[in-house]
Amino acid sequence: MSNYVDRVIALSGVCQSAYLVSQIARNGSADADLMEVALNSILLTEPEQTEDVYGGLGNVRTGARHLLDHLAPKAQPRNMDVFRYAVAMLALERRLAKTNGAFAALAERIEHSKRQLSHSELLDDQMVAGLASIYSDIVSPVGQRIQVAGAPANLKPEANQNKIRATLLAGVRAAVLWRQLGGNRLQFLLGRKKMVAATQSIISF
Repeated sequence: MSNYVDRVIALSGVCQSAYLVSQIARNGSADADLMEVALNSILLTEPEQTEDVYGGLGNVRTGARHLLDHLAPKAQPRNMDVFRYAVAMLALERRLAKTNGAFAALAERIEHSKRQLSHSELLDDQMVAGLASIYSDIVSPVGQRIQVAGAPANLKPEANQNKIRATLLAGVRAAVLWRQLGGNRLQFLLGRKKMVAATQSIISF
């Protein structure tokens, strides 16, 4: 079960990034604490254990709730934006893995962002713009563009566009982590009960 918990932490990270994208697009802003968790996860590339990527299990509880909504649907409607963005980020990870040099280029740019963080706050516009450019330059070109649904007034400002792209980068990073931990599509069919149990354990932590 421990392997499933680690994989579900990563999938919760994907869903949490998808939720933040939806918040920005639909509401014009996103939870600052969750944004910090997401963007910091991009820069934390050598964790001792999986939960360290997010600073503890409690910091992916929101994503775990959305993941559970899709693993074990209930009577209330699911947030289909979150589902659509999460699936798209998982697909982008697969395309990245098949693109020669993509992961090396990502690693180099992320190391540059780590150095930038030494004289900038994580949520500063310049820092967010730098992370967004990594997504635009390396991730976005390898796959189909993710169509983000929301009010034009929320999607037009450059600051919001950068937040969305940076958050999508965090989601793809989580998808890479999921794959590194042995995650694959077959588990959604054959291991769904274990995934549900692991997700519930994160929510109740």
